[in-house]
This record gives sequence, structure tokens and C-alpha cells, in this order.
Amino acid sequence: MKKVFLFLLPVFILSCTEKEQFITLSDSSVTILYDGSKQLIVNYSSDALKSKTYNYSSSDSTVVSVSKTGMVSGVSIGTATIKIASTDGKYTDECNFTVSPKSTLYKEPYTVFGSTISTVKSKETRTIKSETTTGLLYTDTDSDVRYVMYLFENGKLTSASALLTETTSIATEVTTFLLERYKYLGTSGAFYFFTDRKSGNGIALTVDATLGLCVLYIPSTSSSSVQIQKLKKSNQTSTTNDSNEALSTELKKIMSQKTH
Repeated sequence: MKKVFLFLLPVFILSCTEKEQFITLSDSSVTILYDGSKQLIVNYSSDALKSKTYNYSSSDSTVVSVSKTGMVSGVSIGTATIKIASTDGKYTDECNFTVSPKSTLYKEPYTVFGSTISTVKSKETRTIKSETTTGLLYTDTDSDVRYVMYLFENGKLTSASALLTETTSIATEVTTFLLERYKYLGTSGAFYFFTDRKSGNGIALTVDATLGLCVLYIPSTSSSSVQIQKLKKSNQTSTTNDSNEALSTELKKIMSQKTH
């Protein structure tokens, strides 16, 4: 019996040694901003593990991306997990990332396009101001929001919009608000276009003579120009051209600074 024990002892010791091998990341939970970054450091239980090859991956690259060296960069608001793993899969660890917002300027409209009027009404918590067979107009208790509007065609939701207070400070903040939630595509005329990385839906920011400072939400399959024209026709508010031209010029400066 003693001989058997002595024979198994090295195997037992080796087995325990292997189980004790591990890697750990420097952090288990990190919060950053959409334009922030964090370098993860790997800790090894033994020098032998340092010679192995490791790969990083992100559970959601629309929230955070990660480089080959473990530099994690914010992309948009949300949560995701960064994982490191040896190529043989034996050694792994994870770090949970949260990309938090700089701006919570306004509550975004309900944007499940194709929804019925009754569905939108059931989802909205704002106060309805007017209703037709083709549109809903809501007021908001938030002073930064003038109106929230929904347009329908054949009873189905085709676009939504948030009409914001027309000030330089709000124009500055709304660019941050959109950049940290959506991917900026570029400009066309007076419109600054973004896209939702997950749904592919479009968002357009503009200062219009009729609508004022406006954020328009449209499905990926829609023609933005058609939706914009419909939105203009359905909106009954009016603003001065001079003030909007000045704000439009300021918005152009702001967008240039934010995206370059």
C-alpha cells in the first residue's frame, strides 16, 4: 500500500500544480465613456504562462472594441465583456465593461418602426398634445424638449422626431448625446447623419427654418428626404429664419470640432 501511495504521489502533485496555473486581468469591472479607453494588464501565476499566445475578444464590438494588446476603447453606450484566452483555451479571464453616458439630454422617442398608433401611445409616457390618423404630437416636462412627434403611413410608424430647445448649449450637448449612442456617417446639406450600429436605423440632426433644432429617427429602409418633408408639413410650430440660420452655423462649427 505504501509503495502504491509513493507511486501516485508525483502524479497527485503534478495535477495540483497544473490546476494552480491561471491568468487574471488587472480589472474585473470597468466603466468608461464612449471616447475613453482602458489598458488591461495580464497577471500570470507563473512565468511559464507568459510564453503562451493569448487573444482578446469583445462580446459586443458596438459597445467596446479591444486591440491585440488589451487596449479597450469605448464605442457607444452599453455593456460588454472583454475576454482573454490562450490559444489552447486552457487559460481565460474576463472583464465587464460599461460605457456610461456623458449626456442624458432627453428621453428618445419609441422607434420600433411599423408599430401601430395604439402601440406607440401605449409606450409613450409624455403628454399628448394632438393626434391625427397620420401623426402624434407630444409635449415633454423636460424644458430642453419642445415636442416629440411620430408620423404614420397606413397606420404604421414611419418616423419619429425630437424637437429641442434652440440654444447653442443644447446644440452642443445634442452632438455629444448622439455621438456616444450612434455612429456618425457624415453630412449632406444641412443634415448630420448617424446610424444605429445594431438596428441600422438612421438618425438625422439639423436646424430647420420650420422645425428648429431637430433630431429625426427613421428606419434603415426609408428615404430620409421623404420623411423630412413629411415631418415639416405635419409640424405646426414656426420659428424665425434668422435665429435658425445662426444656430445652424453654430451647429456646423460644433460638429466640426466634435468629429475631427
